[in-house]
Parts: sequence; C-alpha cells; structure tokens
Amino acid sequence: MLGMSLRTVLTQRMELKQVLTPQQRQLVDLLEVPDASLDTYLADMVTVNPALRRVNLGYQRGGETERGRVRAPDPEERDPLARLTEGPDFARALLDQFRLEHMTDGERAAGMMILGNLDERGFLGMELEEVARIAQVHPDDAEGAQMILMELDPLGVGADDLQHYLRFMAKRKWPEDPNFRELIDEHLHLLQHGKFRKVARATGLEVEDVQEYWEMIRSLPPYPAYGSGGSVEAFVQPSMEVFYDEEAEEWDVRMFEDHRRNYELDRSFLQRLETCDDPDERKRMRKQIEEAKVLMANLEQRHSLVKQIAQFAVRHQADFFAKGPEHIRNLTMTNVGKMLSRDTSTVSRAVMGRYFRFEGGVLPLRDLFVNRGSDEDVSEAALHLALQQLIDGEDKRKPLSDDALSKLLKKQGIQASRRTVAKHRDRMGVPSSRDRRVRN
Repeated sequence: MLGMSLRTVLTQRMELKQVLTPQQRQLVDLLEVPDASLDTYLADMVTVNPALRRVNLGYQRGGETERGRVRAPDPEERDPLARLTEGPDFARALLDQFRLEHMTDGERAAGMMILGNLDERGFLGMELEEVARIAQVHPDDAEGAQMILMELDPLGVGADDLQHYLRFMAKRKWPEDPNFRELIDEHLHLLQHGKFRKVARATGLEVEDVQEYWEMIRSLPPYPAYGSGGSVEAFVQPSMEVFYDEEAEEWDVRMFEDHRRNYELDRSFLQRLETCDDPDERKRMRKQIEEAKVLMANLEQRHSLVKQIAQFAVRHQADFFAKGPEHIRNLTMTNVGKMLSRDTSTVSRAVMGRYFRFEGGVLPLRDLFVNRGSDEDVSEAALHLALQQLIDGEDKRKPLSDDALSKLLKKQGIQASRRTVAKHRDRMGVPSSRDRRVRN
C-alpha cells in the first residue's frame, strides 16, 4: 500500500467489504490466521457448530500421519525446558550470576526468595508483595531484586507472567518502538488467535503492521527458562519444506500440517437430521451443515492457495536455492497475483506469517518476494549487507539508532522503515544502539 493515499486505501477496503460474500470473508479470515493458531481457531468453530467434528488422526509431523496410534516423540522433540533443568546447571548458573551483582542486603534476600519460587518456565510463582513480606524487606528491594534477575542469562527470569516478560524483552530488543506495550498488554490474546484485523481497528495500525509486530513478538524466546538463544527456527513453526525434486528436475514445496484432513461432518449430527420432525429445527441443522461444508471448502482453498503461491515463488527463485542469497531475483506479490489470477492482498495474506524449512534452517516465505527499492519487499541479503556496513562504520561511542540507520539506508536507495531495520538487525544478531555503545 506504499504510495497510496489514505483515501484510496479506505475506498478500496470499503469496496472489498461490499464485494466479498460471507464465504469469501471467511477465506480471508482463514488466510490471516497463523498456522500455529489454526487448530485453536477451528476448535472454536467446532464449539459453535455441532455439524462439524475434529478427527483424531494421531501424531502429525512433516506432513506424515500415523493413523490409529500416537508415535512417541523423538528425543529432539522433547520440551526444551527439560534440556535446561534436568541437571543443576540452570539453577546453579543463575545463582552464580546473582551473587556477583552489586545490590543491597534487602535486594539479596528478596532475590534468593524469588530464585526459590520460580515456576518451571522461569516465571515468579508468587506475588512480588508476598516476596517482600516473607523476606522481610521493603517492596522496593523486592522490585530491585526482580529487575536484577531479569537482566541475567537467560533474560527475563523472575518476570511476573508472560506479558511482563514479553514487555521486558520487547523493550530491550526494540527500545525505540512505542507500540509493543499496548499490543502485549491489551491485545496479546487476540494476536495469539490471529485476530489481526480486530487489533488493527483497536490500535489504528495497518493489518500488515500488526502482523509484522506479531512476527517480531514470536521471534522472542517463549518463556525465560527456554534459554537465551534467539534462532527463528526454535520459535517459529514452518508451514512447508523446500526441496529439489530429482525426478521433475525442479525445486518444489512439501507442505507440513494439513488441517483439511482433521475436520469432517459429524455423522451422528446427520443422522439426527434424518429423524428430526421439527421444521424449524431441521432448517437450523441444514444451515449448520452448509456452514460446515463451506468451512471445509475454505480450508481446502487455504491449503491449495498457500502451496500454489509458495511453489510459484520457489521455482522463480531457483537460483536462490541452488546458488545462494546473492542470486535472488525480483518478484513482487502483484506479479504473482496476476499470474495466478489473484488479488495482491490475497497473495499478501497467504504469504504473511508463513515460513519454510530449507537445508536445516527456517526462513520467512516473504523473503522470496523482492522488489528492490521497496520497503515491503527489500532483499534480505542486500539489506543485511547494507546494515552491517553502516554498523561497522559507526562511532562506537555514539552508535546509530534504528531510526538513523533507516534514514541512511534511504540515502542508499533502500527503503526500510525503522521497524524493518529493528527486525532485521535482531535477525542478524546485532544488539540495539544502547547495547552497542562503548563507554570510556
């Protein structure tokens, strides 16, 4: 939507609302729901529509299902918390770090109390006021101890809850962005369920911006005890795998979870319809059956559309996969939409928030869409190279802020907003300007 006036954007949205049927609007909603949240979304649909039921297909992974039994998870699939807490290293490392910090006696007493009351995820398992009362210290000491602990490795240990933890992590990683607090405090539940349009209406942000903020939040470790690693692969659920098909001699896509197979019409509901004598009740039941059929058809469309767009992008970017990031080619969502007879907005929804696995790594599907000079589709390889050069050449006593980096990139012809800079800087493993500052 870059370059469009606000009036143009609003007019297009009004026209879209007027043209779309309820079935089409549901497909739009389904495209906007992240894969990780789709089961929750569909479970809500089952709750309100008795004509629909979930089928137990057993354990699924990598697109394969073992029907009729649940396969035990591989050792690498176990809860990562177990790898951190089975031995004494996790607790010992925290205690050793804490003892080295400068603090008051009250903070030390409160800190030991907090360490002794962490839950399995690393959150504080009691109220901070209760910590102060039991440790017999001033509430300010308890708060100070919590702040000290949250700065240790792994970050965020001792936070009150998930929202407190995410606020802390977001502020530390993106200190210049003012929107995270409201999104986390007031709209986290909606974000988790993929209700991006509702959040956009409540915050005044664009839907695409809300989705991008959610991607940034999801890039954070899910809880303190997970550890200090920040690999996107550990926290993002890939939708597909990119591989080379030797027989067809071309790059292709293998989808992972197939939610179409998980839902079907409830046969007992259909039997009740056959024996129902109440005309009004029969009418209501037929409507529920029709709604269930529409949902399953839209699930089919969602699956096939995402795969179709991904296949087109992957085959267009064959050199990227065969030779490396420097060989990526221009590809816009508008062009893909024209080739597939789809609106650009539909392509954008199908791409946003979806990731693919390739050679052991996980990358955003969006990174295959490149339109040099565009903020929306700037090449990741080119952006990372330009960012690294600017950061390498900065005054380490006065490092460049994300906003300053954005302005310098624009002078080079690379349109990247402050938020885009922050996201990619974090992906590169480069700390914020505050943490890069060298103090004499």
